[in-house]
Amino acid sequence: MPEVNPPPPEDEGAQRTEKLRIETELLRRQLTRSYRGREWAKAITGPVALVSLLATIYFAFSQINETLRARNGERFERTISRIGSTQAAERLSGVAGLQQFLKSGDPGRQKDTLQYLVNAAVIETDPTVRSAIVDIFVRLANSPASKEALDAALTSARDRNRALLKRYIDRFFATNIMIGVEMPRGSEFAEVPFGKLSAEDQAPLDATANIIAALV
Repeated sequence: MPEVNPPPPEDEGAQRTEKLRIETELLRRQLTRSYRGREWAKAITGPVALVSLLATIYFAFSQINETLRARNGERFERTISRIGSTQAAERLSGVAGLQQFLKSGDPGRQKDTLQYLVNAAVIETDPTVRSAIVDIFVRLANSPASKEALDAALTSARDRNRALLKRYIDRFFATNIMIGVEMPRGSEFAEVPFGKLSAEDQAPLDATANIIAALV
């Protein structure tokens, strides 16, 4: 077999030089990528930290608002429960407490408050408590209640007034027919017929009428 002669020393030196150049280039590229990565990380660290801070603040305020809504809801329920008391003084205290919810910036809560007061005016039997309810509507001009809440209260008061009136008319006709009185119809009536009402029946009719007048 022919002998294989080793490469000349010059070739070995050239190979080592080339190998060193390649390794140096690879190291340079690795260092460049590492530097760029660090610079990119530095560039996004500020915005990421800011977003994290804003998210933390947002969730903290959301939690606070949720807690406040829950507390206001509990306070509203407690106030309503006082209006359902059998004691007139307790009901009067509940009516005074409900006024505070009209000052809130929550249109939904204002709407619920006025709706409940309209209903309370219809079923209330104590003149002092009923008068206190009507007075709230009379003073609504100085209240920050929303238009939505006021419109809803007006509609509710109108509907309650009409329902009361219909009940009295139906009762008037039914009572007179039972005793054999022939009832005229249509234009033969100069006024809406429901006869003479007791003070107990007249009071809720007057209360809803006064509420409507105040809201209009």
